[in-house]
Amino acid sequence: MDMVRRLSCEKAQAIAATLTSGFVIGADSTVVFEGQAVGKPVDDDDARRMLHQLNGTTHHVSTGITIVDAESGEFLSDALTSQITLRNLSDQEIERSIVSGVTDDKAGAYAVQDSELRPASDWQGCYNNIVGLPVCRLLEMLRELGYRFPDEWEIPDQITCDNNCPTKRSGKGNT
Repeated sequence: MDMVRRLSCEKAQAIAATLTSGFVIGADSTVVFEGQAVGKPVDDDDARRMLHQLNGTTHHVSTGITIVDAESGEFLSDALTSQITLRNLSDQEIERSIVSGVTDDKAGAYAVQDSELRPASDWQGCYNNIVGLPVCRLLEMLRELGYRFPDEWEIPDQITCDNNCPTKRSGKGNT
C-alpha cells in the first residue's frame, strides 16, 4: 500500500506545483497477488499472462489517493485495499477482452466495471476502490482539508466508506 500511496502523492504534487489554487487529486491502483504487485500490462501477451495468472483467484486491489491544496501545499494521502475474486474466465473471454483494448491500461489487465467481461464473482471492501477511486474516502479527505461542497450537493454530514459505498458483493458473475 505504500507504493500506491507514494505514487498518488507524486502525481498530485507534480500537478499542484504548477497551480496557485485549487485542490488536486491523485490516485494510483495496483493488483496484489500472492504478495506481489501486478501493474499494467506492457502488451497483449503480458495482459494474457496476467489474466491467466489471476483467473479464478482471490486477490487484492490497493488504491492510493492524495489530495493537495495547491494554495497552501497542505495534503492528505491514504490508501485502501479491497479483496476481489475473479470468476473462471474462458480463453475466448480473455482474448475478447484483450482485443477490446480494456486490458491496456488496467492493473491486472482487467476492469471490475467491464460490462462485457464482468470478471468479478465476489468482492469484499469498497467497490469504488477496486474501480480505482474510492469516492467515499475522497469526500472525507476533501472535507478534512476544508473544502466546502456546494449547497446543492447532497453530501451526508458523516461520510464513511463503511456506509456510503457497496462493500460486499457475492454472485455468479457472468454465468
